[in-house]
Amino acid sequence: MSDYDRKEVSTKLNTKNLEFSGRKSRLPSLEGRNRTLHDRNPSQFPDDERKIAFTLSWMCGSKDVKIWASNQQRQLQRATDWGTWINFEKILEDSFGDPAAETQAREFLITYKQKDTKARPYFATLELWFNLANITDDTENIITSRGL
Repeated sequence: MSDYDRKEVSTKLNTKNLEFSGRKSRLPSLEGRNRTLHDRNPSQFPDDERKIAFTLSWMCGSKDVKIWASNQQRQLQRATDWGTWINFEKILEDSFGDPAAETQAREFLITYKQKDTKARPYFATLELWFNLANITDDTENIITSRGL
């Protein structure tokens, strides 16, 4: 993505906190922000190539992530087909994801209790941990949250 394109997008979208440093713990929030930006701004992200280029342009934290992004950009510039956004997300997950995160989230859910927490914050927290645990089925939500 050229500097001009990046400026054009950044003036129309809230780009606060889009930089990705490569920290495994920050990948879920990067993915969530990207999904929201893509879904809510289809004119800015009409195709997978634009989504991928935008994401790569914000990978600028550690030396390792800069090298990784640079290598990806070189590969994509030589390619005739950039592939799909879904495949790129898989590459991101393989490169920067925490393989233990889903298991840890499921373990947290088994022991998480409402206690004195009000209903709204309790359910918001449950939803967050269901997402981290990659639990999307309502039946599995109930079973996991009850520790069954």
